[in-house]
Amino acid sequence: LLAVVFLLSPHLLYIDLMRVDRVIMFLFVVVVYLSILVAKQRKAISVDILLGISAAALVMTKVTSIVFLSAPIFAYVYTWRIKKQSPKHVSAFAISFVLPSIFLLMRFLPHEIPKPGFIVRTAIEKIADVERWSSIFSKTPYLYYNVDQFLPYGIIFLTAFAGSVVIVGAAIVRVRDFETLLILLLFLSVSAFGVVSFKYPRGTYVLVPIYLYVMACAVSCVEVWQS
Repeated sequence: LLAVVFLLSPHLLYIDLMRVDRVIMFLFVVVVYLSILVAKQRKAISVDILLGISAAALVMTKVTSIVFLSAPIFAYVYTWRIKKQSPKHVSAFAISFVLPSIFLLMRFLPHEIPKPGFIVRTAIEKIADVERWSSIFSKTPYLYYNVDQFLPYGIIFLTAFAGSVVIVGAAIVRVRDFETLLILLLFLSVSAFGVVSFKYPRGTYVLVPIYLYVMACAVSCVEVWQS
């Protein structure tokens, strides 16, 4: 049912199929899924490598996606610093993130060679573009991405999500399950980014799978409590 909601969500129907947003959404979901596997302390080094490559593709597709790396960061802090897992997993992720990022940056070489400094100038121009958009679009209402954009889903959906947050919060206190905590931390970090960002209709659409995952976690928690 939640998968159907995801596919037919107003957010995804609003986004043009030809836009890069579709790619970002796919890579974001992959990064979150692999981060959960890392949090579960899967010993296969391939998970770390796939996560690094996926994260590199995500960031190199749209640089502002770097905020979404909070998912793997939370996962590795948990497994390495708290669970004392071998640092080789962190190293595998870091290497598999850096090398593909460098490889993807090579697409700018045809422009960089004849015009040295092209990459730096382009980065500065992108920052200036963000500042210009910030002067055009308002930063209020602050909860636009969390509430206003989800109004087309209906009041029942928003109420179900609010109840799910309460259930998930109680589950974290009661069971101390890091997978659930990871999703909640991701929700809070992306929401915080949305609060301070300028508001426009296609912004922070990655909250859609996060909302659905929180609701799925809540259902799972209720089932466990009733068993």
